[in-house]
Amino acid sequence: MNNEDALLQIQSIPEKICNQLSPSDNEAMDVAFKALEKQIPMNPVLGKDGVSNIMICPTCGNSIGYGNKNHDKYCQSCGQALNIGEILL
Repeated sequence: MNNEDALLQIQSIPEKICNQLSPSDNEAMDVAFKALEKQIPMNPVLGKDGVSNIMICPTCGNSIGYGNKNHDKYCQSCGQALNIGEILL
């Protein structure tokens, strides 16, 4: 099972079951869900900083670098997995 399949499986848990969980269990499920979401790579947003093209994290909005080969696979601010390979300018 990959991350996307696991995310779909978690999303399909009926509300009836979630309503039977304790508040701390619901909170733990929310934290786990958000962490799993960040493991699915997203394309960065391309923006302009006035001089050159810049890539921006689609989750937190922080700058993740310029269109070159020196980039990270994850946002250093929020941990979002990034799909930069096809985006390089």
